[in-house]
Amino acid sequence: MVNSKELPWQERWFGISAQSMSSAGISYNYGKSAARFRLDPASYEQGDVYLLPPAELSAKYISIAAYCGRISLSGLSEILQQDAEKYFEQQIDFVLSRGLMERERDILRITRKGFLHYGATFSLFSSPPV
Repeated sequence: MVNSKELPWQERWFGISAQSMSSAGISYNYGKSAARFRLDPASYEQGDVYLLPPAELSAKYISIAAYCGRISLSGLSEILQQDAEKYFEQQIDFVLSRGLMERERDILRITRKGFLHYGATFSLFSSPPV
């Protein structure tokens, strides 16, 4: 068994309830139990897998990341296939300048003040209209 804390975020499975996210996409009905293991996706049958365009996948990542109260900018950059700091420059400046989130290296973390506006804070990072 591989200790998931030893793996970079992009290689770990992240799951909440019946949805899981990896660098390969989002899976439903897979569940959070995969967080303890590194599995070859070809070795098991997944429920439903959605291969979304980068902007929509990033919005889904934000909604999942909100459960943990933090956003990995490096993980988000990989999903977007471009620099998340530039893509979300205005949103990042807004949340940091108003004390809604704090930054530690590449992690944006919700603050107590931001928690009072939890949904609104994370929805600032939703995808642009299509």
